[in-house]
Amino acid sequence: MTKSYYRKAWEVVGYTGDADMYCPECAIARYGEWIVTHDVPDREGNNVMAVFLSDEHDGAVCGDCHAPID
Repeated sequence: MTKSYYRKAWEVVGYTGDADMYCPECAIARYGEWIVTHDVPDREGNNVMAVFLSDEHDGAVCGDCHAPID
């Protein structure tokens, strides 16, 4: 019997920084692993913010790799 996987509303699907949105892999490559647990400023001085599955992000793509944010 296989177990179904349900996504959670609080699942992080991306990050915003430098006036763009990034997938988790590209955001970590750009800003470092600290963004997962700490407030990290982007180049404009604003904190990099997590984007959750429950947030409005229809049609958004990563600013680096252009993968869909979902």
